[in-house]
Order: sequence, then structure tokens, then C-alpha cells
Amino acid sequence: MSPRMASIANKFDASLSLAGRVGSTMVIVQRAEAPSMLRLNFTVGTALTLERSAVGGAYFAATCDEDRAATLEALKERLSPQALGDARAWLQECCQMYSQHGYVLNLRRYHPEVCAIAVPIVSIDGKTVMSLNCGGPASRMPPEL
Repeated sequence: MSPRMASIANKFDASLSLAGRVGSTMVIVQRAEAPSMLRLNFTVGTALTLERSAVGGAYFAATCDEDRAATLEALKERLSPQALGDARAWLQECCQMYSQHGYVLNLRRYHPEVCAIAVPIVSIDGKTVMSLNCGGPASRMPPEL
């Protein structure tokens, strides 16, 4: 666990996940949780739905048009047409949030009791995009926080 991620998790009594895209999911590669954090059973290797997670939205918002198209193609393989339409709308909202604020908020979309914020992390050469999120129970992590 990264000492910096642990420090943030402890400061905000939250959990942090660093994730990268694999197919149509975001896979956690590093995780830190505050000791009192509500456990969601996420560990290194857990796959999160790209189209509903803060890390997925931040990832999508930071990628180029070509990568966005590839992501949407991957989503077509497992989503119904209705769900794909909903995913497109959410991911477009993520692009707008990121463009306006530099982050993506996911307020109870992934889980009804969890709020999260995420930012993309882009390599210096721009070829690798990952996302870092910070989240926790909605009761302790209101949007203002």
C-alpha cells in the first residue's frame, strides 16, 4: 500500500483505489482504506464496472477519442442497448465534470450508500491512463466534502 494513499485514506476516513482499464472494466491495482472504513470487499484485482464507477468515469474523461470509442465498443459486448445508452449519458456527464472541475463525482451511482470522487492519472507520454478515487459511506462523505 502506498504511504501517500494511506495518508489520504486516514485523513478523510475513506478508501482509495488506483485502477486501470481492462476490457470494459476498471481493475484495482492498489488500494488503501482507513481502519474505520465501511468495507465494500474491494481488493487489488477487483474489477469495477467502468460505466458506473468514479474511476471509470475519470478514466474515460481523460482518454482520447480513439480510446473512448474502443471503450464504448467493449461496453457493447456486455450491455443491453438501454444500458449502453445510460452508460453513454453517464460517461458524457463525466467528461463535462472533468472538463469543468478536473474531477468526476459519483454520488451513489455505483452503490446506493457510497459517494466517491476520482481523478485520472496520465503518464508523461500520455499513453497510459489510470484513475484514482476516494470514497466512502454517503452518510460520512457528503458531496461538500
